Amino acid sequence: MSIGLFTAAGLFNMYLLETGAFVLEAPEIDLNYILYSDVDEREEDVENILKRTDGIHAVSKHYRESFYFAVPKDWAQTGPLSVYSQALSKGADTPEMNPENTAYIYAMMVILDDESFRQFAREQKVDVSSYQDSEHVKALYLNTMKNFNPDNERYEKTAIFPKETDQLFDAGYIEFDDEGYAVRFNKTMNFELADAVDKMPDSFEELSNRIVMILPECMYQKFHESFQTNLLNAVYGIQCENPAGTFRELETQMAEKHLSDCGYLDNVREKYEMDRNTIIAIKVLTYGFVVLISLIAVANVFHTISTNLMLRRKEFAMLRSMGMSPKGFRKMMNFECLIYGIRSLIYGFLITLLVSAALYKTLGAGADVQFLIPWGYLSVAAVGVFMVVFLTMIYTMRALKKNNIVEELKMN
Repeated sequence: MSIGLFTAAGLFNMYLLETGAFVLEAPEIDLNYILYSDVDEREEDVENILKRTDGIHAVSKHYRESFYFAVPKDWAQTGPLSVYSQALSKGADTPEMNPENTAYIYAMMVILDDESFRQFAREQKVDVSSYQDSEHVKALYLNTMKNFNPDNERYEKTAIFPKETDQLFDAGYIEFDDEGYAVRFNKTMNFELADAVDKMPDSFEELSNRIVMILPECMYQKFHESFQTNLLNAVYGIQCENPAGTFRELETQMAEKHLSDCGYLDNVREKYEMDRNTIIAIKVLTYGFVVLISLIAVANVFHTISTNLMLRRKEFAMLRSMGMSPKGFRKMMNFECLIYGIRSLIYGFLITLLVSAALYKTLGAGADVQFLIPWGYLSVAAVGVFMVVFLTMIYTMRALKKNNIVEELKMN
């Protein structure tokens, strides 16, 4: 029962945090600066300002560029791809420019430095060797999007692409006329959706509901002629002590350097402050609950075992009076300790499965959560049970040794 209580508290913590993370967003960065024009000329100015500004702990940098790629039209009929699909207008120059079975998907290309790309690929269990000497552009692609389904009033994870994506796509850019109509698709490269990932790298949470491709900087440099460098953005993620004060200071310095004309500084911390505080409150509540239940479980085990042993004082006195040696007595107690622990683990594991199933069914009605088995909590519970039982045995047996055997045998 104590193991069941402890793992139930742990499961409650895990499910609540997963559900909260599914619905709420709390990026790790505090400020975000996007340099959207004159990137090559103004990058140095931005980085110099960031270096000399006090209170900044860390700065991450990556590049972004938008583009289009052609997919079969039936892919874009429903689901996330339908939101980001673009059809050429009827005024396209030639019929070939607007084939009836083709849709053009607007996507974001995230360009990471080579080391960050390798690290993220390792986390996603992706082999990066094929990206080093590819003859065409290939990228990791986000294949899971979170959204709210109004039909069943449930937060769900939706697959973005079909399973069969192992093909080359025509990729490039769309020309728009003065009235905003898409009139021409200009192919600039062959593009491959190489490996699917279900999450974005840390600090990229704001892109989780976009069509996103991730590629290393070395590949971008190799095929840079296929991209439109005038669409390239440099993005700086900033972590700092005082986001509001640092924001004002950076805003002033960037205005002096006219960087406000070619970039945008955003206070991400302020935007997601409520979500961040909610997640912190959930963690404090759930971890406090786990600690409380842990103390109750330890007290319960200690009381149960010690009471059980004290009620068996006459039995132990009889064994000692018949000549059982202290060594044999310890062996018997250790064996009983082992039996208590194993039996507790079996029952505790079964209770854990039942509790997890109940929480999964309850919380799964509102969000697309996974069925969880708290292996970490079970491991801690296993070690804790054997330790508490063993220490309780030692404490109780020492108390029993002080008692007189004759007096114990006279007990009713």
